[in-house]
Formats: sequence, structure tokens, C-alpha cells
Amino acid sequence: MLALRAIFILLEKHGLDYPNYYKKLYQMIKPKIITVDSKVEIQSIFNMPEKSRFLRLMDLSLRSPILPTQLIASFLKRLWRSVASWGVCFTTQDLMFLLGFTQNLLMRHAKCLRLVHRKSTQVLELSSDPYREDEADPLNTRALSSSLWELETVLREHMDSGVRNYAKVFKTEFVRKTAYTKCEEFTQADPLAVLRQDLDEVDNEKEGEALKKHLMIKHGQYSIVEEINIGKRNSERYAQEDLEFNQMMDEANQPNKRARFAEEFEQIDDMFALHH
Repeated sequence: MLALRAIFILLEKHGLDYPNYYKKLYQMIKPKIITVDSKVEIQSIFNMPEKSRFLRLMDLSLRSPILPTQLIASFLKRLWRSVASWGVCFTTQDLMFLLGFTQNLLMRHAKCLRLVHRKSTQVLELSSDPYREDEADPLNTRALSSSLWELETVLREHMDSGVRNYAKVFKTEFVRKTAYTKCEEFTQADPLAVLRQDLDEVDNEKEGEALKKHLMIKHGQYSIVEEINIGKRNSERYAQEDLEFNQMMDEANQPNKRARFAEEFEQIDDMFALHH
């Protein structure tokens, strides 16, 4: 990564001609299976020690609007394929970075919009995807003939509502925006601080009920519990109706009591009149 950083500075500041730079960068974002202390692990750009620096370098490297459209499409396809197939994007901040990064690239390269506007139903499975995942050269992957169906698949099923809501930007005319997303800010956030904030916002009672409902559905018992709850709610409703009816009858009987007392007072007055 440090070597790529040095090469990028030479390319940007001193006009170095190094045609293989983007090929090397493209190869680095593909996840790899490695063995560490007899344990099999997946190595990706999202769990490397210098993750923030690498993502920043990738962002800077692909900002030029004169880069080939096929190159940009290949990077987008490999990134989202890594997320969908390998599950290497572990945190919400990583996904938010990818969303902002994808949005910025599509704004700079309008021809890549076909990746999100092309119907994903045209690619029903990996074998029918024209994208060549194992191709080392990003200019020969046929990524422009494919679509970002991986993005839609991942974000439609993601548990974080913030990620799902942010992804709705691709359903709008976001290319008309003049300001680009500062996607590097997502990688600078402390994951523990974000987790602490999310935990503080959790409603324990509400989330507990949702968890119990999920478990009941999972084990096929939710319909039985729902019938019990319906019976319970009906009993409570009937009890409330009885209480309201009794209160209504008590209020209705009050004038009758006053009328009865008035008749008794009139009879007493008549008795006094007769006595005199």
C-alpha cells in the first residue's frame, strides 16, 4: 500500500508514466483467502490495518473524470461483488463509504449510470453475469455490460435502516447534484463510538418485543401466540366496554334519584299543609 501511495504521488505531482498502476490497484481490492496460525481467514481492504489510508488512496486515484469508463465500471463491480459474495464489508461505516464513493463515481462518469438503471433481472445468477470477475485487467472485464445488482441485493436486505435510506439516492436524479459526498468522513468515525450511540438509541422494550416476534416466526409459533394475543385483547376490550356501560348507567340514574327525592319532599310539604 505504501508503494502504491508513493507511485500515486509521482503520477499526480511529477507526471510519472506507470500504466500498470490501476491494474495493481484493481488487483488489491479483490479479497483473498489466507491461512494464519492454521486458521483460514479472508483478507480484504476492509480489514487491513491501513484500511482508512487505502480507501482514501483509492478515492483520490479514481477522481479524475478523464479515466476510462470501463475502468470505473470494473472497480465498482469488483467492490460490490466483494461485498455481496464475500461478505467482507463488516461495518455500517464501510457500507456508507461505498455508497458515497459509488455516487461520486457515477456523477463523474455518466456512462456508468447504466449499471444502476439497467434492470437487474437481466442477470439472474452469477453464471449469466457478463462481468469477468477473474480478469486481472480492469479494461477487459466487460463490466459495462453488467449491472450493479449486488448493490441492490445487499442494501435491500441490510438490517440498518440508515444504510437502506441512504441507498435510496440511486432512485433519484442524484447526477444533477453539484456537491460530491465526502465519503472519507465515514471511515474516520470510531466504530465503537458509533456502536455506543446506536445502543443508547435502542428502545429495550420495543426491541424486546420485536425480537420475541422474530423468534416466534422463526420457530413457527407466531400464529398461536397471535391468537392468544387477540383473545387477550378481546377480553380487555369487553371489560372496558362493560366498565363504560356501567358508568353510563350510573350517570343515567342520577336524574331519576333527584326526581324521586323531589317527589318525597313534595309529599312531606302536603302533609305539613294538611296538618295546619
